[in-house]
Amino acid sequence: MENYASTDALSKFRSDLAHMKEQRTVIRGELGHDAKVTSLDAVAKLPTATIEDCVDLSKWQTIDTRT
Repeated sequence: MENYASTDALSKFRSDLAHMKEQRTVIRGELGHDAKVTSLDAVAKLPTATIEDCVDLSKWQTIDTRT
C-alpha cells in the first residue's frame, strides 16, 4: 500500500484497520473496482498517468469476530 496510496489515503486505511482491530471486526465479501485512466502523458521525459478508481463496497459485510 505504501507504494501506491497517497499519504492521506494510507493514513485513513491504517486508522480504519486499527479501529477494526479494536472493535474485533473483519470484512468479508467482494470488492468492486471501476478504474479509468483520466490523463496520460506518454511523451514526457518522465511519463505519467492519472487513474481514478470508483470502489464498490456494496457486497461487503462487517463480521464481529466474537460471535
